[in-house]
Parts: sequence; structure tokens; C-alpha cells
Amino acid sequence: MNSREKFIEALRSRVPITPRLEGPSEYQRNKQLVNIARLAAHGSMHHLHILCRMSEANKRTAWAFSTADAKERLKHMFNAPGVNKHGK
Repeated sequence: MNSREKFIEALRSRVPITPRLEGPSEYQRNKQLVNIARLAAHGSMHHLHILCRMSEANKRTAWAFSTADAKERLKHMFNAPGVNKHGK
């Protein structure tokens, strides 16, 4: 089973997909969080799914260190018509 099939199977079974952040330093962890946010902002559904399931602290860290371009793209994704915090 390749990674795409595993991802689809996990979505179907509702198994939480969370990244395993590795590295001894806070810098390396933050860099990985920012990379996930950047890839999500540029259209990676896999990384967007991970970003949505991150803890609030990790989301704040990813947002704080992201570039203005990534922030703008993510803001447009979450402020799209019909999308809000309550899922309505």
C-alpha cells in the first residue's frame, strides 16, 4: 500500500493523522510546523488535513513563523464563503 492509499484509508477510518515532529531543538520542530503550513497553503490536501488536526499551540507556532504569502493563502482558505469555525 503506497502513502496515498494509506492516507485515503486513514481518512475513511477517521484515524487521526498527526506528524511526528523530530529533532532535539525547538528550532527544528518549529521549522517542521512551518513547512507543514507552507505545503498546506500551496494546495497539499495531506498537509492541510494535518494542519487542521494540530493542537492550537502548534497552529499558533506555525502561524507565527510562516511567511506573509503562506498566511495570506491560508487566510483565504479558511475565510472562504461557507467555511467558518463552527462547520456551518
